[in-house]
Formats: sequence, structure tokens, C-alpha cells
Amino acid sequence: MSAIGILGSGFGLYGYLPALVEIGKRDIVLPVRYKEKFSSRAELQVYANYIFWAPDDKDVINAVDSIILAVTPEHQFDLARKLMRANNIKNLLLEKPLAVSPEKSSQLIDELVISRKRFRIGYNFRFTSWGANIAELVKVSSTDDSLSVSWKFLASHYRDDLLTWKRFSSSGGGALRFYGIHLIALLSEIGYSQVLFSKKIGKNSNEIVKWMAIFSGKKLPNFDVFVDSESAISQFTVSSIIDGKKDFLLDELGPFDCSEHTQMPKDQDKRLPYLQNLCATLFDETDKSYYWYESTVELWRLTEEASSFEVG
Repeated sequence: MSAIGILGSGFGLYGYLPALVEIGKRDIVLPVRYKEKFSSRAELQVYANYIFWAPDDKDVINAVDSIILAVTPEHQFDLARKLMRANNIKNLLLEKPLAVSPEKSSQLIDELVISRKRFRIGYNFRFTSWGANIAELVKVSSTDDSLSVSWKFLASHYRDDLLTWKRFSSSGGGALRFYGIHLIALLSEIGYSQVLFSKKIGKNSNEIVKWMAIFSGKKLPNFDVFVDSESAISQFTVSSIIDGKKDFLLDELGPFDCSEHTQMPKDQDKRLPYLQNLCATLFDETDKSYYWYESTVELWRLTEEASSFEVG
């Protein structure tokens, strides 16, 4: 069985490590400097027998043919380009956003395509039941109808007052680049390609707390999105107006609080089932590439270009 490396000691450990083991990938290589953090998380100890500890990152890369990156967008850009030159690496799974900006993300995708590596990006909304329902609903909706997603939550960096990269647009963070990119990816895959309106609201132009936009696509109903990452309440709603009648398709605490996974163990990350689906696609040799990755970056670029800014 081919070995898989993980670079990233946060989500890489508590997200991707369990996901890989649960889909049957049992040879996981990690740099030894993650060992202390791994040992500090009781829920991860059931995976200890599947880990091979390597002296450093270079040894991880040399020992595997697949790599999962769960690092900052800035680091990911440089590291992915390095991995593209490694002949032994066949498969790459990268996190979102791909890079700190749509321009750098476009450059990286172009290089990934040229490298002929199989790659996947961590856009997980497509694996949810509500995401699949939206994809089906737009097929039977008209341009006179409309759909919307409203996502309100309190990001950990605001809850705990952390000066992390996830706060700042210049680092690939914020309501649009870090959170909203999930929605942009889903809409791009469905066929949305134009931005009718976009507004960023933040403490300053580099710290975007809220984002709202309206998207359109050929023969598709308009799609409204609203993201608030500093909300006093947690609520994720998906609604539609079809033939003048409003209907709530989903009303949950968050996008991954879906009924199909209510039996998840309390100590596991609620994103685990969707990460398993994502990881499985990385090893599906029948699925060569995802054309909508490039259109996602283009839709992101158009969104940034169309966005106004408001202090708030």
C-alpha cells in the first residue's frame, strides 16, 4: 500500500489523519515534530498504530507518493510548487484558499495542471446533502426564481481574540477568502459565472468580517450569499423562492450540521464524513481532473473585482 504524508499539525492531524484512516489508508507519514501535539489529543490515539514518524518534512516527502497539505495559503503556494518537482509525488490534496489571492491561485492551478499531478482542493460543501439539493434545484428553476445561503457564526479568532492569519485578507483569511470561497466553489461547479453585486464589510480593508454577494449564471436563478464571521448567533440557512413561494431547504447551526451525520462521536470533528469523501476522490483514478477548479478561481477574481468595501 502506498504511503501518504500530511504536512500541517492542526487540521492535518485532527481532520485529515482520521479521514484517511477511516477510508482505509493506513500508512500515514508525519514529521516527528508533530508528535507532542498528536499525543496531547486523546481522541487521536486510536490512530497511533497507523503513523510512521519521519525526522523532518524532507523525509516525509521522500517516503510517500501522496501528500496532504494543511498549512497556511502562503506556505501552501511555495510548498506545492516544490512538491510538483518531486518525481515520487503523484497525488496532492491542497486546502482552501489555494493561495492568498485569486491571482496567485490561478498561477498555482496552471502549474499544477502542467505538472500532470492528480490534485484535489478542500472544497467540501459539494459533499453535503444541502449542496447536492441546490445542484438539483437549479436544474428545475427559472431565471425568475432565486436561491440564497446565509451563514452566521463566531469564528474562533474572534471568540478567543487571536491574531491568526485567518483574520486577514492579505494572508488568505477573512469572511470572503477563507469562508466564502467554499460557497464560490460550490456555485462555480453548479454553473454560476457572473457577479451582479458584492460587498465586503470589515474593521478595515484587510480584515473582512462580513461578505454579501449576488451571483448569476446562464439560465440559472440568481443566488444570494451572506457570510457573517463575527455573529452572536450560529445559523446556516438555505432558502429558495420558486414561483413566488419561499421555502427553507435547511436551517441548522452550521453547514456541516446535517441530519445524515447526527450519530458522529462527540470528540470527532463534524467535518470528518465530508473529508472522507474528499480524500477518496484523490485516489479515484477514473476521475482525472476537476474543470471547475479553474472557474472557481475566476469567479473569486470577479467577486474581488466587483466588491465594494464598508467599515462595520
